[in-house]
Amino acid sequence: MHKYRECGLETVYLANGYAEARGESGVSVDDVEGLHRAIADELVFRKVEDLTGREFRFVREFLELSQRKVGDIAGVQAQTVALWEKRGDANVPRSADRWLRAIYRERVNQNAELVAAAQRLRELANETRPHAINVRLDEARGTWTREAA
Repeated sequence: MHKYRECGLETVYLANGYAEARGESGVSVDDVEGLHRAIADELVFRKVEDLTGREFRFVREFLELSQRKVGDIAGVQAQTVALWEKRGDANVPRSADRWLRAIYRERVNQNAELVAAAQRLRELANETRPHAINVRLDEARGTWTREAA
């Protein structure tokens, strides 16, 4: 049994599928991409609790998403994502956990609708809108209408 620390997580153990590297400390894994996909699947589909910072980083990196990209999708700065990940064993905010899990599920199913929708919401939030407007209304015969200028 090998404790697979190379992935950045402390709770992954390999029963087989690896070989001790000769003359070096570490192991050689037969199918790293498949192994990492299996780890991500376990975290996203089977873990009940919110992801920890380390787990969040693992899934984000598996998806090949930058901290900036995840921040854009979640509506926070890249530095905020870095802080979540830096906390290690502390859980990330539930909303961020849910976004990342949803993106992972979408990628597994090869469906880009969620990420596109999140990006559009972010664009809408950044659009310039008037800060305040004066609404002047008249009521006549039980109907409200905009007051004539």
